Amino acid sequence: MPQRFLFVLFCLCASAVSAQRFDWLSSGKNVELNVTHATITSSRKMLVVAEGSSPYYINGPQKIFTNQKKDSSIVEIASKKTYPVGISFLISYAADGKIDQFIEFQNKWFRIYGLERNSKNEFLMLCYVEGEYDLEQTNLEREYRTGSDNDEDEQEEEEISYGNLDLFQPLSPKDQFVRAGLYVLVLDESIHLKRSILIAPEEHLGIEPEGFLVNAQDKLVIFGHFDDQLDMEAFKAVPKKAGGDFVFVYDQQGKWLWGDLAAYEGTGCCSSYSDAQHVSISPNGSVYMVGSASKTVLFSNGKTLESPAKGDKNGLRYGTYLVAYHPDGKIRWVKQTDAQNIIQQTVATDKQIIIAYQNGKSIPQPFEVTADTSANRHSVLAAFSNSGKFLWSVTEGASCYQRLTVSGQTLYAFGTSDHSVSSKQIGNYTLKKLERSYVSYYSTDGKFRGVVPLKPDADYKPQPTYFFPVSAHEMYLAYSTFLSLSVPLRVFDELYGDLKGNAHIGVIGKIHY
Repeated sequence: MPQRFLFVLFCLCASAVSAQRFDWLSSGKNVELNVTHATITSSRKMLVVAEGSSPYYINGPQKIFTNQKKDSSIVEIASKKTYPVGISFLISYAADGKIDQFIEFQNKWFRIYGLERNSKNEFLMLCYVEGEYDLEQTNLEREYRTGSDNDEDEQEEEEISYGNLDLFQPLSPKDQFVRAGLYVLVLDESIHLKRSILIAPEEHLGIEPEGFLVNAQDKLVIFGHFDDQLDMEAFKAVPKKAGGDFVFVYDQQGKWLWGDLAAYEGTGCCSSYSDAQHVSISPNGSVYMVGSASKTVLFSNGKTLESPAKGDKNGLRYGTYLVAYHPDGKIRWVKQTDAQNIIQQTVATDKQIIIAYQNGKSIPQPFEVTADTSANRHSVLAAFSNSGKFLWSVTEGASCYQRLTVSGQTLYAFGTSDHSVSSKQIGNYTLKKLERSYVSYYSTDGKFRGVVPLKPDADYKPQPTYFFPVSAHEMYLAYSTFLSLSVPLRVFDELYGDLKGNAHIGVIGKIHY
């Protein structure tokens, strides 16, 4: 047999696995970092939001550091040896990992629900600004909201509260204060506030934002859950009171474009499965929403998802839906199933919508999916055309998909696998004992291309996890892991320096693979 043929045959049979190495790596020393949001610009500037707290053992000052091969960037965040719960950090990294900007704030008064960037390389942040200031403190003109209660002659005046945006300096004293409510803040690459867009004032809030996206046309897409006591006329949505999953679309100036609601029949908002809601947008502006509910769900086009008659092995009853919208908000199609699968992640292109879920041994596949779950591969990636036709599926031995993304003609999946998973097969590669997190990648028609095991691994439970492929072998990462042993992290990569485990560790950096 010719040697050249043997070499080609060996290459085809070999596992397509790539070892990672960090170009730069950032984490916290003597401070726990729980990554909650991250995004990256086309110039590879990364902005990360992380919650901070003090680990049980503290030895020395608390710092956020970046280690590079030739240099280091360090921000000392506190001189004291304890850091209170309720503090968050906004950290801006240059492409080479240098810490450009660092802001700390109390997330009690300023809560972030989403972080994205637009085509102008501006950062957009969906956040709730809590009202904590009275008018004497703000020195602003007095504002009132008036109303009547059956008696037109009697009117009560209610003072409107304000929140403070002084964390985004430089601002004039007057610009620091805004009416309390839900906002989209637009920041430049230096983390200076350019403008604020009020989505809903405090007195109209009865929603729980689940996420925030910006599409290729810079339209703002907000999704989450409605309280059943909220008058949705305030949001120009379905004019009735009901709880449910919503998606709203605004232009880049904050002007309302369209919105829709998957309304739960009866009272009570959002079943225990409502955290399974996900929304994806395609480059051409199409919107896809998935969710699961234990109640009957009513769609605006008249379709109904009935509550299933039988429950799962724990007696829980819920159905799952997938709805596709045209860019103008009209429903294109709705898929529904009483097969008890909770969709973990989704991602959309102009030609297809890809979903990720875990399928039990005796549970039917949802939405007419055909998948080979033999050899205990019960984690499924499934694709549908933009007309709703099932296209392809692949199966893996993961326990949870944390995030999906598409870059060019490649689909990437960030997966985790815990000890209870009987199969650890990812494509033609089997995860080793300590390899519990990975990024697998495929062609957009589902053909396996390779896998990158990550060290240290992420928590196998659902958590905020971000990764940004920037070339065929480069990727930016932002996630957190918990190490229960006080081991030197140098065993994973020398850029950790003398950092030890036994805490929540932030893993923020750029890898080659």
